[in-house]
Amino acid sequence: MTTRVLFSALVIFTVGSFPAIRAAESIEIRNLVLDSQSRLTLTETWQKKIFNEEVVPQASRFIKDLKADTVATASSVDLESIRRYLAFFGPKVLHRDDKDMKLLTYVRSERDCSACTVALIEVKRAVAARASARGFVLIWPTAEDLGDPTLAGEALELALITRAKETNAAGVLLVQLKKAPIDTIDAAGSDLKRLQAAVFVLARGEQEYRFTGKLDVIGEAALGDAVPTLLTEAFLDFGSKLQSYVASGASEDAPSEILLTVQGVQDFANYQALKNRIEELLLTPAKVKSIDKRKISRGQVTFAIRTDKNSEEIRRSLASTTSVPGQAPPLALSVTSSDAASIQAELAAPITAPASKGAP
Repeated sequence: MTTRVLFSALVIFTVGSFPAIRAAESIEIRNLVLDSQSRLTLTETWQKKIFNEEVVPQASRFIKDLKADTVATASSVDLESIRRYLAFFGPKVLHRDDKDMKLLTYVRSERDCSACTVALIEVKRAVAARASARGFVLIWPTAEDLGDPTLAGEALELALITRAKETNAAGVLLVQLKKAPIDTIDAAGSDLKRLQAAVFVLARGEQEYRFTGKLDVIGEAALGDAVPTLLTEAFLDFGSKLQSYVASGASEDAPSEILLTVQGVQDFANYQALKNRIEELLLTPAKVKSIDKRKISRGQVTFAIRTDKNSEEIRRSLASTTSVPGQAPPLALSVTSSDAASIQAELAAPITAPASKGAP
């Protein structure tokens, strides 16, 4: 059976306190959510544990239309959201044995961000608690294990994905803490510590579940709360995807997978430009469902293309030599071989990003 990729991206930017990062939940709200347990029919021990240790402490996240001037009642409790949050348990959903649930877990702090370093211990503790509650066994690779201590951002994410596939790990959980990029915040109040937490979660089974989220916060204390908040959104998203997949009945109607392997990739910038052009050629005109990085090694990268089209149609799209003035140059791909499930190609020339608008 081919792997189905269920991908979701969540990008959140704030210049103040994120609504879900609150002071202690009010006793009334907590009690409303706590009392809802009898209406949820929780049968699994792990569900009861997550309900008590994660749902109740962040009770306001599970109240519908919560506003400062409204009074919540029992009917305000979002039971469907709670059910989605309690739907995903790794061994059960991924169809893996309990001993085969290794999760490559990596928490990175930007070197010149002292507040990020201070938050590391708390963040690691939260990550371990949330992941283990879902049945994962945490493995903490080092920067040296990944071959390059300087890896960060998408390059680090890709390195962990590659390692997970090579070792057949059950997934990846990556947290990156850093100062918030200047272009995402207002200049006013620049004396405040504006920080960013980024979370990437991958769960690997017959279906792959992916989540990407970013959250900008103010102050060290908020940074410690940002990661649990993003993990809450990740498992809500996984639960939603799981329910949708189960409701669909089966995966017979899922698009097929074609592996595209490209040789001649010189460096990460070259790879990034290549990925952008392939997405531009295939995703923008809706010729494929998704494009997933499957494997990267020295000089080559493999993409998994989910599509209803056959490999010949995809090959023709990639071989397009049409050049539009002011836009990116043609993708100089030379297809060396192809069959129904794979395409082998070489870059005939290094690909670069298109010139920015206004450039000579």
